[in-house]
Amino acid sequence: MKVRKVLDTNPEKEILLNDLSGIAGMSLSKFKRLFKQVLGTTPYKYHLKNKMEKAMETLQQGNYSVSETGFLMGYSNLSQFSKAFKNHFGILPSEVSI
Repeated sequence: MKVRKVLDTNPEKEILLNDLSGIAGMSLSKFKRLFKQVLGTTPYKYHLKNKMEKAMETLQQGNYSVSETGFLMGYSNLSQFSKAFKNHFGILPSEVSI
């Protein structure tokens, strides 16, 4: 639950698996296995889902441009952000209506 809280409250930050396994007090392999068993997905996919949902909320609020939102979510490359967003939602970030 501590790990889930870290992931849920920091979707825009890069979080290392080694750090998460340390928080959980487990080896990396055991952590990844139990995480998937409990939450039904990998830590990476769980974190990416949170990041994309936060990006969608940010875009819908209309306070930031697409490139600013991508940067806020930790992407240094706008095309990587757009690709990840489209893979998750099926639309480009520029297509989000306010």
